[in-house]
Amino acid sequence: MKQLKEKPYFMKAQFPFNLADLEELNITYYDEDREKRDKIDISIMIQNLKRLGMYSGLTKEFSDFLDVGFGTGKLLRHLKENGKGSYFGIEPIKEVFDLTKKSFKDLDPPPLVENVDLESYIPKVKFNYIHSFFVLEHLLNPILLFEKASEWLKREGILITTCPNDSGFIPKHFKSRHAIESHRWLPDKKTLFKVLDDYDFNVIEWFTYGGFSSPRNIFKNIGNKILKILDAGDVICFAAQKK
Repeated sequence: MKQLKEKPYFMKAQFPFNLADLEELNITYYDEDREKRDKIDISIMIQNLKRLGMYSGLTKEFSDFLDVGFGTGKLLRHLKENGKGSYFGIEPIKEVFDLTKKSFKDLDPPPLVENVDLESYIPKVKFNYIHSFFVLEHLLNPILLFEKASEWLKREGILITTCPNDSGFIPKHFKSRHAIESHRWLPDKKTLFKVLDDYDFNVIEWFTYGGFSSPRNIFKNIGNKILKILDAGDVICFAAQKK
């Protein structure tokens, strides 16, 4: 693995961080609104993957895919039902893992999932794709995602990540809607791309979206469309290929 440069990374930390808020955020996925939220989330995930040009590759035969912090497993379920690859996942929060694994019982075979964190996971295969969706900002050490992806991906494998973008227009000029106590970090495009370069990744596609929070109205919708066009949104989505 490439040795890192001496310069440190400066990713903005979110204070105060509250672990209980993060755990509650995951557990409350399993309330009466779960199905509604899952439909919204999976719609966004698929839209992001298609815009990055990654979706068709994930569904092909012999494609090995790892979902990091899979939560309620909505993407793993979708890929198992619509794809021909091998699908793996890790989820560190036991209550969430147990509930999601139980929900996979109707899938034959189910995704290969483990209740471990990034540091403890020992993969049995090398992956074509590693994916995370709003996970990076919660990690104790966000750089670990890039380190492990570099180690676990096949040559020319791809890391796909969606996370907050603190260099978006709204976070730069106003308070970020991502500055909440369940987030440890507020990543920004410059830092993310520097880390990717240091770990021998080429960014092959990226975009941003979002900025104006709920409740939505016509003015916020127009504002978000403008931010998306200008790549100044407060969410960044990228696909980076291992060299």
